[in-house]
Amino acid sequence: MVGQKHKLYSFYRPKTMRIIVSAILQRWNVKKKEIEILIQERWKPKVDPHYSGMLEIVAGGVEEGETVYQALKREIKEETNLELIKVINDYQSDIYKHNDDEVFVFQPFICQQMIKTKKGLRWIGFVFLCEVRGGLPSRTSEARNFHWLGIKELRSELNKNPHKFFPLQVPVLKYYVKQKEIKQN
Repeated sequence: MVGQKHKLYSFYRPKTMRIIVSAILQRWNVKKKEIEILIQERWKPKVDPHYSGMLEIVAGGVEEGETVYQALKREIKEETNLELIKVINDYQSDIYKHNDDEVFVFQPFICQQMIKTKKGLRWIGFVFLCEVRGGLPSRTSEARNFHWLGIKELRSELNKNPHKFFPLQVPVLKYYVKQKEIKQN
């Protein structure tokens, strides 16, 4: 039995597994009286040409030694030049310390996993709802063509053109739309 568990663990966590954080950046559009989220064009032609040009939300890897919150703040800044001011509906415990161990729990909006890709990469990640400070996002080396989409427009784009979005984020964005529409009714 122990050997079987180890095999299963190895199967689900191959050496190419990356842990990522994603940020659904929300804002309230006063004129339209609706919530909008930031969508950007993924632009990593040298590092990731396969997915460059696709629509996405902010996302990136958790670096060694970082908490998910440190990674979230850094990724938002790197990709948009905006500053994270609040994680919405967030829960973080205090850090529990024992000998050299430090542990805490957190609750993201939702989790995601890419289980198969042409490139052999695997991602597992945590998605957070966020508010940011700063003016308009500005082009960076990883993202460009920023625009804010309302829930109806996002739903329409996901239904008509899901192939335009980074595949890892399509189920996340569909879930987000569904949750927002439930709250409105």
